[in-house]
Amino acid sequence: DCDIQDPSNLEGDRGPAAHDLTHVLSASFVVPLPFGAGKRFDSSNKVVNQIIGNWQFNGIVSLDSGRRYDVHTDTVISNTNNVDGTERVNVIGDPHAGGTKIHPLNKDAFEDPDSFTFGTMGRNSLRADWNKNLDLSIFRSFSITESKRFEFRAEAFNATNTPVFSAPNTNFHSHNFGVVSSTANTERQLQFGLKFYF
Repeated sequence: DCDIQDPSNLEGDRGPAAHDLTHVLSASFVVPLPFGAGKRFDSSNKVVNQIIGNWQFNGIVSLDSGRRYDVHTDTVISNTNNVDGTERVNVIGDPHAGGTKIHPLNKDAFEDPDSFTFGTMGRNSLRADWNKNLDLSIFRSFSITESKRFEFRAEAFNATNTPVFSAPNTNFHSHNFGVVSSTANTERQLQFGLKFYF
């Protein structure tokens, strides 16, 4: 959100960028599974080893802080004709008191500023739900010759099917103010593929 509330007081709009993610964690792992010929769990049977061997388990974990936002109200209040700007509300209580995932804001914590004034809420001073995601995959190689092989892969994106909720409606005068109506990620997706290396 880069709108200016008071063009005569740019200092009043100092705050985090809308894309600020204060904390970010990304980790991945690759685990060759210990089954098959020459591995820890060798069945001593060529057919069984061919079935259970050459599998690889992979994962990517992503965590980060929620997206920034603030609460807007009617720009007419300031009477500055700042039609391209914004007017934020006054904060008079704890914005998160009693909040839930779908209704994260305490509506009683906000009020309209007095006429000809600007709101006290800081720019991008609130955060939406934090992001958490786990992608998993399992690969299997089938050797044909020394330089050619097939690779089967099964992949699960957002494997835990965990929702990440978007920011709520931030229009103070909307009947849906403070309500989250969508998610910021997609539901679990499964994908299968076959790749030929040569």
